[in-house]
Amino acid sequence: MPATLYRIAARNELFPVEVRHPGQFTLQEPTSVDAELVLGPKWSLYCLDMANEQALFVELPKGADLSKAPFVFGMQYQLAERAATVALDDLPGLAAQVRPPKHLAILMSTGRCGSTLASRILAQIPGVWSLSEPDWFTNLAFARADLQPDRLETLIAACARLTCRPPESVAADTIVIKPRSEMLVQAPSYVKALPGASAVFMYRDCFGYVNSLYRFAQRVQGVKDPAPGSQEWHVARVLSTINAPDAVLCEFFGEGEDIQVLDLMVLGWALRMRAYMEASSGGMRVAPLHYADLNADRRTQTALLLKGCGIGPEHLDLALQGFESDAHAGSAGENTVPAEPISPEQRARVAELVARWGLSDFVDERLPVLGD
Repeated sequence: MPATLYRIAARNELFPVEVRHPGQFTLQEPTSVDAELVLGPKWSLYCLDMANEQALFVELPKGADLSKAPFVFGMQYQLAERAATVALDDLPGLAAQVRPPKHLAILMSTGRCGSTLASRILAQIPGVWSLSEPDWFTNLAFARADLQPDRLETLIAACARLTCRPPESVAADTIVIKPRSEMLVQAPSYVKALPGASAVFMYRDCFGYVNSLYRFAQRVQGVKDPAPGSQEWHVARVLSTINAPDAVLCEFFGEGEDIQVLDLMVLGWALRMRAYMEASSGGMRVAPLHYADLNADRRTQTALLLKGCGIGPEHLDLALQGFESDAHAGSAGENTVPAEPISPEQRARVAELVARWGLSDFVDERLPVLGD
């Protein structure tokens, strides 16, 4: 299988939470090589270039461990030394050469619900390699309109296998992968493509989600309330709707309605919860964890997190050490950066939209464990 190897001449400016794509690097000096190069211990899958039917892998410095990063895509972007492209159709053949993990757990979430913290908690445990947000999941979600189910499942299985390659210095029986929340729109396909994998779904009430995301957006954008049509507004529109067409906005908002960034955030929560509800009818076993419960009773909820990921309770005390540091430290959205919460008027707007759309807000209500 052929691949093309490149020197990374420059890292191009990007928005901190931008979905990963090859254009974030200036690639030079292409050289034809065998695709097995990317199976080397320093290589990892960076993104899927769906438009050009290629996967982009990056080579990191010796000893770099992606499980130490708040977000995998950030470490890959910062440390990449070389890059290589491989045809998407060749990924299954490459993946077949990778030994599958003894156990795989997928940590699904709405986002802004403690999932990065959960990934860090799991990373404390010996024999567990926990990755936070490799971005090929998001590439697939954005391309969902053009992917047939069989091909989607084939790509999921191959990309997951290629991702489950810890450093040679790490002995891991269990690998946990936390995708971005956008992957929820394809959750049923992950269940089919990854039989035997455990699944946990983390979520929170709508107001808590929007308030957290509103503050996070200020930290990474430097703008409190971006105007409709601005670059920051467009980023929120694309990420909230998971790159859906404008028809999705028409489904939720009236013709000519002034749609603020806050409204897009509420819509993002609604779409993610709806995607989970639709996926939950597919027979998968999922352990749901609510952010408020995790804060109220760390010990009990962390024990449920471990159980949901197929990890024994004997590691609970060690796992609880993950609460002792900011899981976002070192990223653009770390919690030490000041940001304002939403106002009472904005809170009323959140409640108005939730009521208009006939949704449960999950302040008191809880999701059942699926598959029991």
